[in-house]
Amino acid sequence: SGRVGVMRSSTAGGHAPPSRCNCHAAAMGLATAALLALLLFETSRVSASPERVLRQARHTRRRIGGSELRPFETPTDDSRLSAADITLLINSGALPSLSPPPPPSSLSPPSSRPPPTATALSASQAALVKYMVTLGFATAEAQAAVEATQPQSEREVHEKAQPWSLRRRVEANRAEFGSEREVVSFDHMDMDGYALRWGSDHIASSLADCGRRCLELTPEQPYYMPCNVFVFCPLEMCFAPAQLPKGSRKGWCWLKNQPDPTAPQVNMNGTDRRTQTGFVEWQAGVVVKKGSRVRTDIKSARASW
Repeated sequence: SGRVGVMRSSTAGGHAPPSRCNCHAAAMGLATAALLALLLFETSRVSASPERVLRQARHTRRRIGGSELRPFETPTDDSRLSAADITLLINSGALPSLSPPPPPSSLSPPSSRPPPTATALSASQAALVKYMVTLGFATAEAQAAVEATQPQSEREVHEKAQPWSLRRRVEANRAEFGSEREVVSFDHMDMDGYALRWGSDHIASSLADCGRRCLELTPEQPYYMPCNVFVFCPLEMCFAPAQLPKGSRKGWCWLKNQPDPTAPQVNMNGTDRRTQTGFVEWQAGVVVKKGSRVRTDIKSARASW
């Protein structure tokens, strides 16, 4: 079927006697060959794209099963060459193959399975994550540590999960402390963080003094954590939702550490209806590399407690 149709005789032996019908068939065969040669010349002359080739081919309509071939007939309807017509022209060499390349073998059909989801924490694990948050860890840090070490109690949090998390910061801690840093302070703000010095045992004369102490604190082994967050109470009483020692809190200077002091996690900021004054009484600050921009819009996990 890949050749242009040639009329065959139905007589025995396959040879038809000379007749006007055979002359007509021969003439049609010559016309067919001439047309295909012309198409081949045109497509090679213009380096036709597949779209141009199809436009060229649409000028020719061949009646499948018959012998009539009308060169350059303009179709009067919107019909296109059939698949059989295209195959006929390709096999005759008049048109290049227009088949798209096969897809890469490495591509596999899309899977109907849903993407894997994170493993849900058990109730006991969730409680231990919350306990780590009370120690000053961010929720993501606490969850990663609990999942990695599988503690079964608060004691095992201190023995397993907490050291696992702090060991991951050592190199970053050393690099941070070795950089040139500066103090940036904020009023009416309380920041979270892992406590290096408890405020009740560490009294400063002012916010500036508290910030200086944070800047100058020498990191200790084994985790070499630099102080990069400090919180100061300038009044007799500064409200905190956590249970703290009773009595005056004036001068309390908390020295803390967070993984990224340029984006510290904030416990309280601005106004607060829970306080006697209507605003957050604490003052806070960070110690960052010189020239760093600090954002204070990130709430800690304890902001809503």
